[in-house]
Order: sequence, then C-alpha cells, then structure tokens
Amino acid sequence: MKSLSACGLLAVDGNVTRIYLASILLLSGTGKLMKRGDLTPVLQALGLRLNRSRLLTTVLILCEISTGVWLLTGLWLNGALVVTSTILLTFTFVLFGLVQKAYNGPCACFGSLDRYPVGRIQITRNLFLTSLSLFATIESFQYDCDQPAVWELPPETFLVVGVGLVLTAILYYGLLEIEDFRNRARRITHNRYSHLMRID
Repeated sequence: MKSLSACGLLAVDGNVTRIYLASILLLSGTGKLMKRGDLTPVLQALGLRLNRSRLLTTVLILCEISTGVWLLTGLWLNGALVVTSTILLTFTFVLFGLVQKAYNGPCACFGSLDRYPVGRIQITRNLFLTSLSLFATIESFQYDCDQPAVWELPPETFLVVGVGLVLTAILYYGLLEIEDFRNRARRITHNRYSHLMRID
C-alpha cells in the first residue's frame, strides 16, 4: 500500500470525505436513537405492509451507527465505503419513490427532528452525499492508500470536517425553511382564492 505522504492531496481529501460521511451517518443514527420518528407512514407510502416499524428503525440505527464507526476506524475501508454508498443510494431511491407517490410527510432521516416534508431538497442532499461517497470509494480502490484511524489524523482534518458540517447544515436547513415558508404561503393563497370563489 502507498504511504499517506505518497498519496498527497488525494489522501487528505479522502480522509476529510470519509470522516464527513461518518459524521453524517452517526448523526442520522443517533438522531433516530434519541428522537425516533415514526416510519410507519413512510412504509405505507411505499406500499410496504410492515407491522414492525420499530424493528426496522432499530436495524437502520444499528446499520448507520456501525457503518459510521467502521469508517472512523479506517479498517477494511473499501468495504466500509461500499456499504456507505449502498446505504445512501438506497435512501436516495426511497426519497425518489416517496416524491413520486406524492408523500407529504417527513422522511424521519434524522429521527423526529427531521420534521420537513420530503421534497427536492432532501433528494439533492442525498445525491450530494452519494457523490461524496462514490468519490471516496473510487479513490480508495484506485490509489489503495493507507487510511489511518480517526485518532491518528491531524487536527486540521477535524477542523475542515467541522466547518463543512456547520456550513452544509446551515445551507440545508436554511433551504428547508425557505421551501417550507413558500409552501405555507402557497396554501394560504390557495385557501383565500378558494374562499373568494365560493363567495362569488
């Protein structure tokens, strides 16, 4: 395997990307663990007749948290990145399916804290995360670089990841608030118009 120094910026970018993805998975898993959202409406919208939504939620939590920890350790990283890409691709297809079925509820991606209706912003978020994961996967297989565990990384890596998480969170929730405000404004306008039409 190549050394970390021999891989140059590719190793730095790959480490930042995998720690970022691990953080997202851990946030998603712990969000479901601390504030469990109800997956039953999501499953029903997808046409799945599952009576064990709590069991499925527990499986998702364990999958996300364990994969996040796996990414942090740097062990068998190729496999960890393949699993991460598979999870994100699956969730992206689920979001597409929910939008196609005109589902208006939350996706519960981060537990009950994720209260916004499923829409194009969530799909864009997942496409972005999936692209990052695929980039890290291709890089890992192509360059076969040594990947240190999280405790062996320089502080600059965590600074970059932290700034990235804060900026993307501000952008993501800012866009969701704007979209939610626009949707409420449309509903109010539609209700007023309907009321006026009934009066006429």
